[in-house]
Amino acid sequence: MNRLLLKLYILFLSLGAFAQDQSSRSAAEANQDYFSVPRETLFLHLDKSVYIKGEEIWFKGYAYDRQNNLPSFGSTNFNVQIFNEEGKELYEGLFFGSRGNFRGNIKVDSIWNDGDYYVRASTNWMSNFLEDESYTKKIKIIKESVKKEILPKEIQYDFQILPEGGHLISDTDNSVGFKLINNRGYGVPFETGYVIDNQGNKIASFASNQFGIGKFNMRPKLTTQYKAVVRFKNGNEIEKSFPKINARGIAIAINNISKDYAIVELNTNIKTLENLASNDYYLLVSQNHLSKKIPLHFLPNETQRRISLKRDIFYPGINKVTLFKGKIAVAERLLYSSFDHIVKNISTDLETAKDSLSIAVKIPKKEGVRYDVSVSVLPEGTQCYNSIDNIYSAMILRPYVRGFIEDEKYYFTEMDRKKRYNLDLLLITQGWSKYNWNSIFNKEPKISYSFNQGFKLKGKLQGRKKKNITKLYMNPTIYQKGNFIDIDEDNSFEIPNFFPERGENIEISGVESGNVFVKPDLYLQVQLDQHKMPFDTSVLFRENIVEDIEMNTEVKIPEGFITDKVQVLDEVMLQGERKEERTSKVPMLRYIRNNSTKITERMARDFPTILDYITSVGKFFIRDQRPVTSDITIYDRAPSSINFQGEVPIFIDNVQLIGDKSMLTVLRTNEVDRIYIDKINYGLGLRGSGGSSIRIYTRKIPLGSEITSYKSTSEHKMIKGFEKVKEYYNPGYSNYLDSGFIDYGVIHWQSWVEFDEEGLGTFKIPNTGLESFIIYIEGMGSDGSLISKTQTIKNVNLN
Repeated sequence: MNRLLLKLYILFLSLGAFAQDQSSRSAAEANQDYFSVPRETLFLHLDKSVYIKGEEIWFKGYAYDRQNNLPSFGSTNFNVQIFNEEGKELYEGLFFGSRGNFRGNIKVDSIWNDGDYYVRASTNWMSNFLEDESYTKKIKIIKESVKKEILPKEIQYDFQILPEGGHLISDTDNSVGFKLINNRGYGVPFETGYVIDNQGNKIASFASNQFGIGKFNMRPKLTTQYKAVVRFKNGNEIEKSFPKINARGIAIAINNISKDYAIVELNTNIKTLENLASNDYYLLVSQNHLSKKIPLHFLPNETQRRISLKRDIFYPGINKVTLFKGKIAVAERLLYSSFDHIVKNISTDLETAKDSLSIAVKIPKKEGVRYDVSVSVLPEGTQCYNSIDNIYSAMILRPYVRGFIEDEKYYFTEMDRKKRYNLDLLLITQGWSKYNWNSIFNKEPKISYSFNQGFKLKGKLQGRKKKNITKLYMNPTIYQKGNFIDIDEDNSFEIPNFFPERGENIEISGVESGNVFVKPDLYLQVQLDQHKMPFDTSVLFRENIVEDIEMNTEVKIPEGFITDKVQVLDEVMLQGERKEERTSKVPMLRYIRNNSTKITERMARDFPTILDYITSVGKFFIRDQRPVTSDITIYDRAPSSINFQGEVPIFIDNVQLIGDKSMLTVLRTNEVDRIYIDKINYGLGLRGSGGSSIRIYTRKIPLGSEITSYKSTSEHKMIKGFEKVKEYYNPGYSNYLDSGFIDYGVIHWQSWVEFDEEGLGTFKIPNTGLESFIIYIEGMGSDGSLISKTQTIKNVNLN
């Protein structure tokens, strides 16, 4: 969405787009209003879920726009926090993202104790909503050993009776869901259960699936009391009385197994028939801001109604099916319909090199779609990848369901008929939707917090020279290209979307008339309007309870598990040869380094500015319109065509100068490390004009203190800013074949894979000598398609 249009849209909402009489709105209109602004959904892919002291938590984040089923471009600021088991915040960092993804790493703090921790990702925009839209993932941190707790033999159970649709109705058929959980919130499976009335008669029998979930049918009577009994294999039993049975109402049951349609069954009793005559009943199928209304017309004396709904009635993913009488929600049920944005047929391949392995990932080609994936590579048999979700469940399921979902990725891993049925059971028993109708009708959206896109930089000119400065120029930064800054009449200025890295030095020059660059005296202030979200402690679930644990076991982390040596791929050290220290601010491709000109002290003395040096080359025609204008344009004397004299692209530290290039007149040559004059536009592809390009790489420290030079920039270190993003490095495990590494080590983390036009991407991993390993792939396409795959790969060429 265009930034200006977005601001106008938010203003429109805040000024009373919902000022209309709320009581006059239909359920569909209220739903559309409630979800009229986009909601961001996040997913964090971590390299693993168990970390040892000395390791880093590597992650890739994905942001999804649920309104449009596309990557979310709304926020660039992503807040990542770590909480302990008591819900206390131990770490907070802000990470830069673009095009719906962000990445980073967090060092495991040596003062953190053994135990469970929770990583949460959120955006400022999420604070606008009543519902918690943040994303939380559980991890474990180990300092010395892994211990399993001594658990009490007496385990507490909670058997929940959950009628499909929300209510039990007397004297009609009811579909009744149930789940059995332990005192830590995890499901407990059982094989024997039954319902008895107050006379001891057995009314129904049932059994659960592996998550302690299931359903049964019964026809309760208003004057009869019922209880459910669950019997375990050891003979122990637990009992639970039934919830209230209503004298009037409609019970809903949906058969969602068929591929082409879903059958909705509405059951009622004679006492309710008089209420059905008004024909105010209808079904509303909704998802986010979308909805479809299905009118219902009950015939006289009709106590059962069956409706067949074709699949095209439903939206891809999770749907909310609500039975309304006027504006009163009578019954509700969540169901899943096919989600066509799931990418299938992802394949992988392995090639062996001398010191490393090359993994190829093939994604089915789709015209115009760019794929963005992250990959974790762990030893086969790893004990440290225990994530309960994947990007499918995080984007498709979790946003719509209240409460904790056990092993949610199960439902979207190699989905088949059985898993679809179990997902249906989950949606019956998980309760009504996360978004309740009371809020939808009565809690109008109030946009108080914006999509955070960078920081706000405010400043003011000071000192005696401020009157001579007409504008400012900010040199290129890590995330932004160089640009001019206008100054207000009171000598102040503001940059609303400023993207500094924390600890980065930014350089700002003052520009006087005649485009003379001078060092300005500046007061700067970096601001961020960010709301502090509370942490929902309901996510703090502990390990699952196993009933037959009798002893405490301990897994010891080997001494010296991680050494100080780190392994980096594609670095070759020759014995006796000293590795050249990098003097440029940014890294450069090896081809460019080998074919570029290294600036020497003599060159810096002969050519005070880099434009002087470029002019001396004799290959270019310089069009300098100073002092009339500030325009500096460089043309190639050997044009790419007879009738076209091509303008030469200029890059400084890999950032292209667009428009005004007058900074070349003040960039001192002694501040340049290398200059590459490219005759073939290497790396520009279709962007190249066919002629030359110039790539300038600046130095970390100006060359030669004896070289006479004036400093025309004011430097400011950023205390606030985005966290620095590192390239992945292996922490340096002492032994790749040790059981400790196989259980808890990580072979490689790839936060980004470049795919060609055919959907093929490759990356290298170290050859650890293991016979097999597992790769975990998560990602998203530019069209909103979701990617998730887990695969074991055999190293067949090990010997």
